[in-house]
Amino acid sequence: MSFLRFNLDLAIKQPLPVALLEKPTRTQLEGMSNMTWVQIFREMVRRLKVQSSKIESKNSIEETTRTVFHTCRHDEEKSCDPEQEI
Repeated sequence: MSFLRFNLDLAIKQPLPVALLEKPTRTQLEGMSNMTWVQIFREMVRRLKVQSSKIESKNSIEETTRTVFHTCRHDEEKSCDPEQEI
């Protein structure tokens, strides 16, 4: 059996941006009523990704804006599909 595998690494500065504290509008909620839970999840991740930043220090830069998914077939002893950006 294959798996839909998500890998997320996001860093969002605090205090949280106002855009992430707002509630969805009635129109947005109505639009989501035609979406699957996976589609809603991907849209939520896209919104979070826009607000994320790399963490930079004197010694390193952490890539904390990575959101990908792929179909994993390891349990079938097959290769995974290529990763796709969310």
